[in-house]
Amino acid sequence: MKFFKKFTQIVQQFLQLRDIVLTHKQPRNIEVQSDVQSNKGQVKSVIFSESHLGVTQSHIFHYQNDIEDVKQEFLDRQQYFKN
Repeated sequence: MKFFKKFTQIVQQFLQLRDIVLTHKQPRNIEVQSDVQSNKGQVKSVIFSESHLGVTQSHIFHYQNDIEDVKQEFLDRQQYFKN
């Protein structure tokens, strides 16, 4: 128990460092995968904004042919999401 207490004590120096880190903490980046689309031999880059809306638009674009399957997966697991 002495070993455990020694290595789990929080010293003032670490509390000060923690405050500095939390003060300068940035929100996590939202990374969205862009895509390419072929239309009559022309290749077009499809870029989505790096936001929650962009993530949603990206998923709709990537799974547009499977939307009913994705919708059913969501409905099956909807109970796990916060309202």
